[in-house]
Amino acid sequence: MLLELNQILKTDNFLNQFLNEKVICFKGKNYPVLFFQTFFNNLKIHNIDRCFLDLNEVDLNSFKQQTSQSFLGNNLFYWLGNVSECNEKKIFEFIEYINSYHGPHYIGFFLDENYIKNIQIKFLVINCGDIIDVNSINDLLIFWPKVKHKIIINLIQKVLIKYKKLNLDQIFLLINYATLMGNKYIDFVELWLEKILIPEQSLFQLSKYFFSKDSTSFFKYWNSIGQEYQPVFWTTYWSEQLFRAYNFLYFHEIGKFVQAKQVAFRLPFSFIQYDWKKHSLDELFYAHNEIYLIDHSLKNGGSEIQLDYFFAKFFEN
Repeated sequence: MLLELNQILKTDNFLNQFLNEKVICFKGKNYPVLFFQTFFNNLKIHNIDRCFLDLNEVDLNSFKQQTSQSFLGNNLFYWLGNVSECNEKKIFEFIEYINSYHGPHYIGFFLDENYIKNIQIKFLVINCGDIIDVNSINDLLIFWPKVKHKIIINLIQKVLIKYKKLNLDQIFLLINYATLMGNKYIDFVELWLEKILIPEQSLFQLSKYFFSKDSTSFFKYWNSIGQEYQPVFWTTYWSEQLFRAYNFLYFHEIGKFVQAKQVAFRLPFSFIQYDWKKHSLDELFYAHNEIYLIDHSLKNGGSEIQLDYFFAKFFEN
């Protein structure tokens, strides 16, 4: 069964609606950290016991045994995080198990929407898609019962006029700002909005094209946002990306998948899943070293065109 998030939140007691199901899967393009943080806090307020597990670090047979029995009738809400980060074999074994799971506990997790298209599901799936209208925002405000909702709605309306759609974490970030600023939100929109909302989304897309070696899409995107930041910002950014990519590939090759997952933070999902196969350790090492040299040169009066040369050279390999 597939439901939109706002369909659940419209109910008088949305937590009871959630807990009518033993298995709850949230799907979307990206893992909405701020949303889940707020959701878990709400579970805590309502005295629902939670158990956080990382499916990457859990033996599936042990997990099955753990979730098949209850101690003194104490039923837990098991949260497994972003299951998409596991290898495909483990994901499909996990899905096979929960397709026939009927308790006694509750199991919740997030799964990239691309996986949902390819598997048979027999549990509740909640879509955490982009927000495109204010009506959907009204349903999310259930998490902020003591805040002036009019201020939040006015802020989101102004943002949607410019950006057309927002993801869940962008919404929750804006709401947190709105609760702090009150009626000063207009100044915020004019001065700070682009610095808060755009970078993460744009940089993620740029990195996706970079590591997938899609030079056409990369340079098109680079030409549109490259001038938004100083060259030293870009050397810092690409240094971190290449450092994480190198270490992800290193740990992946020696079979240390937990460490690979830990270092993969801020890397594009496409690289973690399949684009890592397009790279070698030597290539990433030398690219990282090249960025270091460019950074040193820029800080000593060098030309920023070095970055364009670096990209052109990278895509030749």
